[in-house]
Amino acid sequence: MSEMLDSVKIEIYTTEWIDITADVIDSLNQEQGMADTTYLSRVADPGILELTLENIDGKYSPGTESCLAGWEKGNKIKVTLTYEGTAYPYFYGFIDSIKLNSNPDEDNTVEIRAYDWMKFADEYPSLTSTATNKKLNEMVDLVVTGMPIQPLNKDFTEGNDTFPSVFDISGTRDKAITEFQRGANSELAYIYVTRKNNETLVVESRNTRISKTVDNYNEPKINSFHYKDHDGNLYKDHNNNLYIDHVILPIFFDNTMNDFEAIPWEDVINQVILTVYPRFIDSTVSVLWSLNQGNSSNNTIALEAGQTLTGVDGDYTDPYGGGTKVFGSSMITPVVTTDYKMYANADGTGTDLSANLEVTPDYSVASKVSYILTNTSGTLGYITKLQARGNGVFIYNALKYTYEDATSINKYSYKTLEIEQKYQTNTNTSKDLVQLIVNANKESRTVLKSITLNANTCGMKQFLFLQVGNLIHIKVDSEGIDGYYFVQKIKSTITADGFVDYTITVLESLTFSLTTFTWDVSIWDGPDTWGV
Repeated sequence: MSEMLDSVKIEIYTTEWIDITADVIDSLNQEQGMADTTYLSRVADPGILELTLENIDGKYSPGTESCLAGWEKGNKIKVTLTYEGTAYPYFYGFIDSIKLNSNPDEDNTVEIRAYDWMKFADEYPSLTSTATNKKLNEMVDLVVTGMPIQPLNKDFTEGNDTFPSVFDISGTRDKAITEFQRGANSELAYIYVTRKNNETLVVESRNTRISKTVDNYNEPKINSFHYKDHDGNLYKDHNNNLYIDHVILPIFFDNTMNDFEAIPWEDVINQVILTVYPRFIDSTVSVLWSLNQGNSSNNTIALEAGQTLTGVDGDYTDPYGGGTKVFGSSMITPVVTTDYKMYANADGTGTDLSANLEVTPDYSVASKVSYILTNTSGTLGYITKLQARGNGVFIYNALKYTYEDATSINKYSYKTLEIEQKYQTNTNTSKDLVQLIVNANKESRTVLKSITLNANTCGMKQFLFLQVGNLIHIKVDSEGIDGYYFVQKIKSTITADGFVDYTITVLESLTFSLTTFTWDVSIWDGPDTWGV
């Protein structure tokens, strides 16, 4: 029996939410989650929604008289699915591409591509200065807070580890998503967006997936055991009718898929090399960069009256000598005389113009300072002193921890996974998880990569409740597969006539063990056991 959606509603936001469902033709195509099923794929790619709009009257042609008021790239868009009277968020994001098709031999249409919040993280630079003693959730929150557009909701689990220093290796153009990747790999956690409450940015901890149980959905069931008295009799209402309850069920795909990808003899991992980077943060404030002006005019900066000079950069070096590169933390706002001086003459004589020098430092890149300098006096001035002070961050040579299985290496040769933990300083924190990875993958076996289903015939509720990051139970008898998997990505298509096809990309759980209890199945047609 086919289960059909009540409705699909597509809305855009100009100055208010506008329903454009009637103009949508063809299918909706959506995907959200991580790029693949490798252990290094820990941060989601930008989620995508694609749809086509009818545009015969030019309603969706930007810049024309007939165009819908406020219609433009950047508009928010959301899709809501309704089933059995309940609304479920399907996609929330912003329009990134509007492609017009005005071929005279075809109907005028507009192809729309929209992205979820991860697109902002993928494009917007992280402008956060070096921070100390931060957990992954705190680190991500600092990055997100510094961005102009926030996710609708956040669900951050407290990280396991406190990183002594973060953002200390950031470059000028490093994107927010790059910092997410550094943090997630350092914690061995996951960061992604789900459609929960339209849009929720999720940050897991290293232990999130170790302790997680199978995620659930609900179905209406008659005679739920919650309504039995102590004698086992079913409660009834005053009209002698049996109660109806929504029974919570685990998300379980028991040979219900239309297709699957299972790769035999693949994905052997018998060696993991973990690399961490010990740090020392100096508690003493030091000069990390200086103009080193001396008494020579060669070490000065000349500024004409009223002139503003930008792009004056200084790379930090070890304040204790040797010229070694260091990073800066808790950088200090420049103080006149202490950190900068300007005089009428290049040798530091003549009128002291220091009070007329405006110094604006940019400390957002951990390895250097970038100044904007302005001479507000009415005469030529020479900057004879300019320095940046803060706490030095010293990153020492990398430490490596290797865990391997000799028997597997002798059998398959080296199959190595290398994990770079840029903000981790101790190899001990991730040893247990590294050993789990090797022990789970040291033998060649059939590895399930994805399953493809039709929600109309395999259970609409499971599709509607499904989220990236869920732990689900999958059984494929033909391949001898009966296991527990994390949802890495969901890719779905909703056709114009209401059929829903979707593919779940999965990653096998390393730690899940099934605990069961028995239901009284004499009163309803559910499964005998339930994973919790």
